[in-house]
Amino acid sequence: MPVQNEELPTLGNSLILAQKRLNQTIKKLDRNPYMHKLYCEFLEEYESLGHMQRIPDNCYSPINYSLPYHGVFKSQNNSTRHYVVFDGSVTTTSG
Repeated sequence: MPVQNEELPTLGNSLILAQKRLNQTIKKLDRNPYMHKLYCEFLEEYESLGHMQRIPDNCYSPINYSLPYHGVFKSQNNSTRHYVVFDGSVTTTSG
């Protein structure tokens, strides 16, 4: 729905929390090569479908927002062994 003559609130910074979650995920994946393989395959597929894109380290803009996520692995379930959970309700620096 269009907003007319109204200032929209801006989201706060979520990059620091997203980086923290990424570092936790990397540590977890370093301990399990099979999970690492599944996770990399997911990210490659997600990127090839156009759902995400890589952003260079030196590219910073105040209007970019990071969406923290983490992988969930279920060894008991034969049909869905791996899926990724996106945390869109994460609290940013503006609350």
